[in-house]
Amino acid sequence: MTTLRLFPPDDWPSVWQILEPVFRAGETYPYSPNITEAEARVAWVDVPAATIVAVDDLGEVLGPTTSSPIRANWGHTSPTVGTS
Repeated sequence: MTTLRLFPPDDWPSVWQILEPVFRAGETYPYSPNITEAEARVAWVDVPAATIVAVDDLGEVLGPTTSSPIRANWGHTSPTVGTS
């Protein structure tokens, strides 16, 4: 069974392992493919109102998501996209 939980800091290595190849591909999020791990952590953990991870029965991280207040006039619905 998959469970959603708030992100604990110990999950960061697993979250980064999932996000890094997605960012490097440069096709899904408007982050630089050269984003550093520190920059990614700020974007996914420090900036959003909440970071949530999906975990399996063994506690293995299956994927992350974020939650932030709605920002009007950005022309998209992704809460963690850059402001430019």
